[in-house]
Amino acid sequence: MTSLLPHRNGRPVGSSLTLMRTLVLIGLLLLTAYVTVTGSPLSASAAPAETDTPASAGQVPLELGTGRVADLAGVLSAEQVTEIDAASRKLSSDEHLDVWIVLVDRFAEPEDAQQWADAVAEKNGLGPQQYLLAIATEGRTFFLSAPSLGRVSDSRLLEIERRLIAPQLTEGDFTGAALATFSGLSEPMPAPTPTASTATATADKTIITPGIVVAVIILVSLPFLLVALLIWILIRRRRASRALSAARAATVITATTPAPAQVPAPAPAPIRLPASAQTPPASAPPPVLRPIADLGRDADSALVTTDDAVRMADQDLGFAAAQYGDSSVGDFTEALARAKRNLAEAFTLKQKLTDETPDTEQEIREWTTRILALCATAMADVQAQQQGFAALRRIEADAGALLASAREEVLLAETRIPAAGAELDRLRARYGASVLAEAGNNLSRAGALIAAAHTELESAESGTARGDSAAAALAIQRAQKAAGQATTLASTISTRAGELAEAASRVLSQSMILAQLITIARGIPENVNVLTPLASLAEQTVALARTDANPLRALDKLREASAALTHAIEDVQRSRAESAEAAAGFAAAPAVPTTPEDAKLQARAAKDLARAQKAEARRARIARENVARAERDQIRAIERARELEREQARQRRAERTESRRPRDSGSGSSSGGRGRSGGGGGRF
Repeated sequence: MTSLLPHRNGRPVGSSLTLMRTLVLIGLLLLTAYVTVTGSPLSASAAPAETDTPASAGQVPLELGTGRVADLAGVLSAEQVTEIDAASRKLSSDEHLDVWIVLVDRFAEPEDAQQWADAVAEKNGLGPQQYLLAIATEGRTFFLSAPSLGRVSDSRLLEIERRLIAPQLTEGDFTGAALATFSGLSEPMPAPTPTASTATATADKTIITPGIVVAVIILVSLPFLLVALLIWILIRRRRASRALSAARAATVITATTPAPAQVPAPAPAPIRLPASAQTPPASAPPPVLRPIADLGRDADSALVTTDDAVRMADQDLGFAAAQYGDSSVGDFTEALARAKRNLAEAFTLKQKLTDETPDTEQEIREWTTRILALCATAMADVQAQQQGFAALRRIEADAGALLASAREEVLLAETRIPAAGAELDRLRARYGASVLAEAGNNLSRAGALIAAAHTELESAESGTARGDSAAAALAIQRAQKAAGQATTLASTISTRAGELAEAASRVLSQSMILAQLITIARGIPENVNVLTPLASLAEQTVALARTDANPLRALDKLREASAALTHAIEDVQRSRAESAEAAAGFAAAPAVPTTPEDAKLQARAAKDLARAQKAEARRARIARENVARAERDQIRAIERARELEREQARQRRAERTESRRPRDSGSGSSSGGRGRSGGGGGRF
């Protein structure tokens, strides 16, 4: 059915008019609801004229005077200043907390409320029980500066700011904000009290008029109307788009005369490789890098832990040398020396990270990762030696019982050597002596270790007899170590037997895969100069693998031949795909227009393509800008993290210096740093 509405650009004009009327109706409904609820019409005078008064330049961190109130903004009367000062001094006498109130127009150098308040506190040397409330009356920001070691927790300070100070400042009651601060610091947190605005709103809500009922009904039903309108618009646009596309397709079919073209040759059938011979998929994407701040915290913790462990190991080394002799602590001495070198290198890298020279993100990440690796290596060396001497002390404490246990371990290891020898002879008869040369050497070493273990057991018995428990413990430990090594060497015979049996079973399956690849390569007409020699070499490899006594070597040869033939076949596949794409592109080339309608359609398609390319270029430019902005933000975040690390290092040095001084019961000028780990303050 043909529409009677006028059309413009393929779309009915009436639908646009209907949409405009609907939007105007929704706007009138919203305006009516607003006027009904507020009771006042919209006008230009309703908005505050904030741009009429010029903004002040801002106040830099100042020095506090003798009073507790510094009103540089001039918003308090003399009576209010006296009231706040008296309340602050009463808080000092009752709770031993000092609070200063500073009011300025705006914060400057720095502009951040927290940084500005902490700067004033540090400039005036506020102590651990002294607080400062900074308020920017025109900037509409505030912050309650507190010492990091104060008795009021961060969560309590946040509650004071959000539930007591912010509501008063929102109402413009600066005196009430100061008194609320004193109340919050001295008493338990009260329940939130309604302000004047909330009380007025509550009073207004109690009066229910017909206009309010109508407005509520409109506001409640408006979201459903909007959702229904959006769904209706989307359905209409989709139907119109489908109709337009169908019309264009019909026009193209009827108006375009197809140009004669050569029929392309049929594409060769795709090459299907065996499942086991296909190229493995690409490796998984690299793991997501950890944030630099997390790496820095881990590195600091690892440095402290490793330093303590090395110090303890140095003491343990002295005790072990005095107890068991210098000859028994040689490995411990070498391990401790390596740990000290690694720790020294780690501290050097940490010093480079905290100096004044700026470092790149890559350098920070590499050095921090290197610190963690050095600390882990040093801890592993030290802990291994400490565990060995701890076990030695346990042996010394019960040398008699452990001597019998060690003798049983040596005998058990000795009984495994004949069985391993018999297994070795069987393997040699099947696979040849050359395949098992290393296994034979391991069996000879195991026999020598058993002999050494018997010698150590005799030494342990002699030490126990003469009361030398330290010498007996050392001999028992060496005997146990020799028995364990002999058992491991003897077990390599059975391990080698399993490897040879598995390789022999895989030789058959790999030979079948290679035979399939040879058949595929023989049937490919392209690239015969490469595929034919590879196929011949693969056939020789299969023949040699069937007669090779070493299945491990035969399996390696088969895998190499399979990989070479697979890559050659995949090259043919890629060349076929490229030829097919080129042929498809040639067939899809636009024909020369033969009619005016065809020319119009091609011009419209070119215009759509240009519009799409311009939109894609705009999206690419926005993406590049977003990437550049993200890089700048990341660089700023790194700088802030480095500055925070330097500040923490300075605070730790100050705390260590302060801990060495005599404690003073009074509130001195050193606060141990100010500020909070979480956010604070806010806008009003």
